[in-house]
Amino acid sequence: MSPEALSELISSIAHNLVAAGQAGALTDELIPPVDKLAVMRPKDRAHGDWASNIAMQLAKKAGMKPRDLAEPFAAKYFETVDWVWANKTYHMAEALLNGLYPGYADPATLVKLGDAWLDEHIAADNALKRLIVENVASSHRTLKVREYNEAL
Repeated sequence: MSPEALSELISSIAHNLVAAGQAGALTDELIPPVDKLAVMRPKDRAHGDWASNIAMQLAKKAGMKPRDLAEPFAAKYFETVDWVWANKTYHMAEALLNGLYPGYADPATLVKLGDAWLDEHIAADNALKRLIVENVASSHRTLKVREYNEAL
């Protein structure tokens, strides 16, 4: 998937969340045009194929914390997994599900939503479950590090 296509998808999700009243103080006017939504290769490829700082940009414009803005994106991510899998090729679905995983959201929320999705989709295709397990595993690791640091 191209960075332009990802930018269009991110913009669409942001506008849909605003329209549904799920984006806090964010408004359509605060969402930059698609050509201004930066999607780039991360410096460390272990962080995925594509990255964007759109949560930081939008949160700043809306006067919110990025993590607060991320919560509706996290819920929307798990709501759209089945549609992406059913309507895209494997490689496109892989790029979307990995590239749009809202790793900037609260890891506890991501673990809760991800584990619930996995529990509800026991019969899902193994390749799809692997993608979700790998993404949610990163949030599990983040929680373990947080717990370790708090114990110091």
